[in-house]
Amino acid sequence: MLRIKSIHDILKFLPIIGILLYSYIIYKTGIRSIIKAFSSIKIIWLIPIPILIIAIILLKGLKWKLILNHYKQDFSYKNACITWCIGAFAGSLTPGQAGEAIKAIYVRKINPDKSLSECISTIFSDKVLEIFSLMTLVMISSIVLVFRQSGRIGLSVFILAFAMIISFYGMTDQKIYNLLKRLFRPIINLIIPKRYKQNINSSFERFFLGIWELKKEKRLLAYLWLMAIFTWFIVFAISYFVAISLGLNISFLYMMIISPVITFFAILPISLSGLGTRDASAIFFFNQIGIMAESAVVWSIMVLVVSWCFSLFGWIVSLNPSFWLGLSINEASKSSKV
Repeated sequence: MLRIKSIHDILKFLPIIGILLYSYIIYKTGIRSIIKAFSSIKIIWLIPIPILIIAIILLKGLKWKLILNHYKQDFSYKNACITWCIGAFAGSLTPGQAGEAIKAIYVRKINPDKSLSECISTIFSDKVLEIFSLMTLVMISSIVLVFRQSGRIGLSVFILAFAMIISFYGMTDQKIYNLLKRLFRPIINLIIPKRYKQNINSSFERFFLGIWELKKEKRLLAYLWLMAIFTWFIVFAISYFVAISLGLNISFLYMMIISPVITFFAILPISLSGLGTRDASAIFFFNQIGIMAESAVVWSIMVLVVSWCFSLFGWIVSLNPSFWLGLSINEASKSSKV
């Protein structure tokens, strides 16, 4: 008999939802129809994609490097780009891309004077900025969709995106943090042993301190946000090149409208690498302009394969980090502190 002992046990089973949904979509669409849709690929339209992938890696690495500079953590631009790929590999294997936190181990190795929680804080800040920028685009897309045939789904997605922005803002606000800390102090005192309390409190303070300081840098935040927005447009441009390589009759404007929403569903923590959720949302939006389900599934598969290009390079680097980065993940793990 299956027993759920904690919320961690529930989270472990969440990705199964996406896998089951993906299996159902493949079954209903038909493997033969999917294979037939692959036969229409025009390779010439895939040529720009490697260039765009490199551009994304360089921009993602630069954004994280600027955050690391703000946190006064020494890490070269080259290492930031390469380590980002390692994080992309780990993130592709975990719900909600939580595995990206592995990047902190590499940063900690080069910055032994920094705690692991401070290093993770840079990754969290980067992720929050990325989600904020995506949710901005999702809300804009949702407003457009409200005035198209997808009014109900557009309104629902807008509400979800807005709620996510409010939630992340609350998580990173110092006043709200202090308020929650006071409210939950009796519970914390009850469940956390006294000998661990000081260490845990200081870890949380170090984690959030950099985030609070970063929020004061309005000009830097605006620059990072715009950089994230621009990066998302490159990601969506790749999706468009994949679509036209399949001969799909879809406009660039429509792809820019639906891509943020499809990406939003793909990053939900109920799937691995967006399996199932990306496909289902693609089928829905492609159907609005008369594109068949099998073409939408093939497009989703190819977008997934492109995303695996980041993961593939990250996996190669993770096999021998001492060669690529001049450090070892095992040594980094031993030297890490909370």
